[in-house]
Amino acid sequence: MGLVTTRGMTAGHSKLVKMVGNLATGLTPGIPVGPNKKDVYGRQLDIRSESFYCLFSSNGQDVSPAVKEFLTRIQSEDKFRLGIQSMLAGYDIRGKDINEVFWVLLARAYAKTLVDKTGKRDGHIIHVGQDCFDRHHRVTSIFAITLIKSGVCDNGGGIVYWGATDGGTMKAMGTLERAQTGENGNWAYGTVSHKTAPGLTGLKIGMLGGVVCTDDLKAAIFDPMVKGNFLPLKEVTEPEAYVVTVDGDTTPYYIALAERMIRARTALSARTATEDLLAGLPVGISRDGNPLMRRMEQVLGALGAKIAEIDNFYALTEPQVVRDPHEHNSAGVLQLSGWLAKDGRPLHIPYVDPDGDRVGIISFDANGQAVNLKGTALLKIAMHNLATHNPDEFPIEVVADMRALMSARRLGEALSVKGYPINVIPGVPGYNMFHLAIAANDAVLGVEDTSHTMIRPSTHQVWGAPVHYAGTQGGDNAGLFGVYLLSLAARMTEHRSLAAQLAFLHSQFQVPHTSVYELKPAIPQSHGMAKVAVAEAIRDLAATYFGGNPNFTLSPFDTGVCLESLNPAAAILVRHSKSGSGFTVGGEVAQEDETAHKFAQDLGVALLMQAERDARITMSDPAHPFHSIHDFELALNDVAPIAAGISDPKAVLTEAAEIGGA
Repeated sequence: MGLVTTRGMTAGHSKLVKMVGNLATGLTPGIPVGPNKKDVYGRQLDIRSESFYCLFSSNGQDVSPAVKEFLTRIQSEDKFRLGIQSMLAGYDIRGKDINEVFWVLLARAYAKTLVDKTGKRDGHIIHVGQDCFDRHHRVTSIFAITLIKSGVCDNGGGIVYWGATDGGTMKAMGTLERAQTGENGNWAYGTVSHKTAPGLTGLKIGMLGGVVCTDDLKAAIFDPMVKGNFLPLKEVTEPEAYVVTVDGDTTPYYIALAERMIRARTALSARTATEDLLAGLPVGISRDGNPLMRRMEQVLGALGAKIAEIDNFYALTEPQVVRDPHEHNSAGVLQLSGWLAKDGRPLHIPYVDPDGDRVGIISFDANGQAVNLKGTALLKIAMHNLATHNPDEFPIEVVADMRALMSARRLGEALSVKGYPINVIPGVPGYNMFHLAIAANDAVLGVEDTSHTMIRPSTHQVWGAPVHYAGTQGGDNAGLFGVYLLSLAARMTEHRSLAAQLAFLHSQFQVPHTSVYELKPAIPQSHGMAKVAVAEAIRDLAATYFGGNPNFTLSPFDTGVCLESLNPAAAILVRHSKSGSGFTVGGEVAQEDETAHKFAQDLGVALLMQAERDARITMSDPAHPFHSIHDFELALNDVAPIAAGISDPKAVLTEAAEIGGA
């Protein structure tokens, strides 16, 4: 990496810059990147040796005693090991007040698995970035320097530091790199999404063009960490020689990418200028101190939207207000709805969370009411466009959330009957499962009801990609998805707002109006692995009571089960979270059907209550792998009022099973 080119860069820098340029897929002006660039906060990775005296030995060729002690505790203390495992039993690695030495061990495990999977000792490229929370700059810096010291970036490899960006970019660029070259596709992204608790940090990782989480995360990170069989470390005197940084001003690239998507999905003339694509569409923007919202504002403005500023949160620091589109009744989201209603402007208000993987759009419906559209609602608007505007007759496959599938599936069926074929694939909750389903079905996009959106703007020709890379995963870049949806309001919905368009689709295609509910009991993270035993009990109970019952469709998966009842019409989901030690008891029912709502809630809660009891008995066996935490406690939280009315969970299960039973 030490050879200097005539441009003042090392040969390694030049290779990384060229690789990032290829990821721009022909878009002008491309992605600005170089060894001396800075991210949107004006930062570079902090990888100098003086920053890590507490993590590595003085000669740089070993870890510090603190790291060794932490590893010894993992290897020798059962409860401590299970606590660490619970952090690694989801789709990301997340915890509060995590000791920094943990990130060293995680990076060493990542490096070892990368070498084992590829058979290549060096030459690896890893994309690294973080969300809008400042604390993740330290996490990603530790991750990067540990990889460099492990030697995996020697001989043509390196770190591409994207700085504060959306998580979709990390995944999409890694996936695209893998598709283009057949190599690399590795990334790490520091994030806790929309969570705001002080001291909370997290990391999502990918390898070889795919997401690494749940069972894969255990095999790739936890198991080698416990074994402690890492690659040797070396002293690195010039770590900057391995790193290039993407310039903070990537807005021109995103403008070009959004333009390509919009032209592919609308009937605009090729002569329509870039600045006329959104033709004065009025849009309200609250920046919230969130650079991802600032970027979205700049993209929309460059495409011709008429921007109205909602507030004065201009500083590009940590987010001042965190708005989660899924928590549509939270104070932050209601503030946006209130602003729209009070001012009476014909606006849409798009917003994303701090890592840019969830999007919500607030707009007026036909009755002048401010409506917050999220998840499945936005999917249905996209489905109509994808199916009806398909001049090249691409196969249209979309992955929809099985916990909110009823209305999306009905719309898909109605579109297909009218001659607009579209296939709606039920997606198991959890973003890794959505990514896998997208790749397996070569799907255009996947949308969780939680507002996670996974699209393929650089690998699927439906979105205007110049080359179609079949079987690749998506990137959860919700901001781009939001801009695309707003382009439909400007160009494809006959001047209807998105909220009015959704109502039109429900009427035109006789789609049922459904509502989705969620309840969130939890286990303390220190006992978090108990959720695995509870999930196993959930699946066993569901099979015992409802397997073979014609009134129920039973869909078991690794974290729980989904039951769909014909009478009453309801979907019931009971599962553990992949981002913590909590559970979700939720489902979908027809609006205003109180009988179905009570049936679904009671059945879901009873299933969890009995599974908790069964799991506690199973775990009391000294031979059980989680025996040391068999005294776990389940905090019922918002489930408590329903649970209070259930004295015998088995009786509720038995009564439900009698509907349609033999």
